[in-house]
Amino acid sequence: PSAALEAVQPFAEVMKSSVWLLLLLTGIVAAVTEEFIFRGYLSRVLEATGLGLWGGALVSALIWAGMHVYYPLSAQLSLVAVGVALSIVRARTGSLYPGMAWHILNNTVALLALRVIGG
Repeated sequence: PSAALEAVQPFAEVMKSSVWLLLLLTGIVAAVTEEFIFRGYLSRVLEATGLGLWGGALVSALIWAGMHVYYPLSAQLSLVAVGVALSIVRARTGSLYPGMAWHILNNTVALLALRVIGG
């Protein structure tokens, strides 16, 4: 994890100076990209392997949560639950848009809270 954090440090420094750039890249682009990859693709592929909706949702959520190595384990466990829920929403609605909207809102609120709290 520390090597990964060191690798993104230059980007983090640039983004600290611009809340709009931070919101665009992390709040929107990352959220939309993750929804396409994890709920739009991976979850569906895993479902088709015989894992079914719940199995595909769980495995893709575990991988997604595992990517967030900079979060404490308790937060990663919460991400597993959120990832499963987002896959179920995608399956029930037939659309990635509700999950994208939630993910963008979540990331944006978290980023703004960190900016306010963190100074």
